[in-house]
Amino acid sequence: DPKLRELLDAGNVGGRLENRMITVVYGPDLVNISYLNLVAFQEDIAKEWSDEVFSLATNLLAQNMSRDAFLEKAYTKLKLQVTPEGRIPLKNIYRLFSADRKRVETALEACNLPSSRNDSIPQDDFTPDVYRVFLNNLCPRPEIDHIFSEFGAKSKPYLTVDQMMEFINLKQRDPRLNEILYPPLKQEQVQQLIEKYEPNSNLAKKGQ
Repeated sequence: DPKLRELLDAGNVGGRLENRMITVVYGPDLVNISYLNLVAFQEDIAKEWSDEVFSLATNLLAQNMSRDAFLEKAYTKLKLQVTPEGRIPLKNIYRLFSADRKRVETALEACNLPSSRNDSIPQDDFTPDVYRVFLNNLCPRPEIDHIFSEFGAKSKPYLTVDQMMEFINLKQRDPRLNEILYPPLKQEQVQQLIEKYEPNSNLAKKGQ
């Protein structure tokens, strides 16, 4: 369509149209395929998107991602599917976690959020911290609480580096492993794990 091309190519500000276009071909097999055409404002943005999409499409490990990675993808999806007013429809949350509607409702109420399926919440109110609290109420992990209480965190809601090291080396580690080939973790390595996975940066710096 000449009019559409003229609209997309207006001024050639970000480079030639051909260099700013990305076509994603997808489908359940090589016969039943669909096309998704995207146009970027700048050539370098189009290249960055194409490189990242291609790396995801050819990465076999992406099919075996961690629980947190899948939950992060779900969070991104919820944040992008907003109404024209910039609000997240709660029906999207109920649809995403459809296995137990009552549990979703309880988890939303625990975050001081509306729980009616027809309600919506401002996008800015659904922060990563709120999402984490929602997930903790939606999917409680009592076994983790047991680990904390067992290894000395009875009065404080965290483990120290030494307590974490004790748990990893004595409880979680397979005793059949060769200690020369697979030595137990040292304090510095445990601290690196804490800094990588502890969402509270202040606690992570203190080794907690």
